[in-house]
Amino acid sequence: RSFLGLGLGQNVPPYLRAEGLVKHVFFTKGELERLMRSFQSYLFQEDSIPGVGSALSPEQLHHELHLFMMKTLEDTPAQSLPELGYAFICGLEAYRDDPDFELFDLILCGAVHPSIMQDANNMLRELQSLILRCQGSTAVAAALDRSHGSRQSTASVGMHQVSRRMIRAVLRTIFPEKKGARHNALRRALAETMQHFADLGKSADPDTVYISDLFSSSADGEQCKLIEEIRRQHYYEVIEFTKDLTTRLREGSDYSGIFQASKFKRVYHDLDPSVKQPDLDRMYEIAFAHHEGEGAYYADILRNLRHSVL
Repeated sequence: RSFLGLGLGQNVPPYLRAEGLVKHVFFTKGELERLMRSFQSYLFQEDSIPGVGSALSPEQLHHELHLFMMKTLEDTPAQSLPELGYAFICGLEAYRDDPDFELFDLILCGAVHPSIMQDANNMLRELQSLILRCQGSTAVAAALDRSHGSRQSTASVGMHQVSRRMIRAVLRTIFPEKKGARHNALRRALAETMQHFADLGKSADPDTVYISDLFSSSADGEQCKLIEEIRRQHYYEVIEFTKDLTTRLREGSDYSGIFQASKFKRVYHDLDPSVKQPDLDRMYEIAFAHHEGEGAYYADILRNLRHSVL
């Protein structure tokens, strides 16, 4: 089948600008996963794109994705830019039950900042390091921390096993503020994960699993149920926090929508009691850029935060 082009208007992302029919080129889930990971590396490579660490608007993100796809097509000249663009967007919809695909869709919509991808990877690396340390593998965990989760360091954890009880204890420790329903979802995902590896014969004991298996990815980019549930919850917690902050700022604004700067830190601390003071001060500076000590329209505050930290 073919796609009907969205036209050449300025409201259409540049990589989707086409008229008439666009050939549907099939990409496997694994190929789409690799494309997203490559774009993430391209987006966050040092000194590559100004604004990634601060204000990166959805329009800029679509522009960078367009440039990245153009660069990708240099290696595959048989495909056209619209074919790659439409196949990619179709894949985001087809596999949106996967947290990676759903996250990328939310990033393109401007709902969350692209840095959330890095946050998720850092969170999983810290989780893996903590599990290793709890198992007494301090040297391996330190090597993993130094190498930032490279393939060579990840391979070194292959012979270390961890018990179901240890994983549950680590999850309770590293996520102390999660709601009970979400911890229950993690326990169910852990049970399914342990059963899956036991059925595959990857562990002699059904209550233990190799750490390398726990954090591995398949050829299609899929991870075990537990890791995918952790990532999914992370993404939704960011969105829910943003929604709650929006409600607090809107309700605390005056009739013209102005929110006073003097109330911001208290409102933010109420939503995130564990926030450190330096981080809170930084949030204040970003939120009230060019309005320090004064009030600002609550939508502008949210826009500053979303493009920089949320």
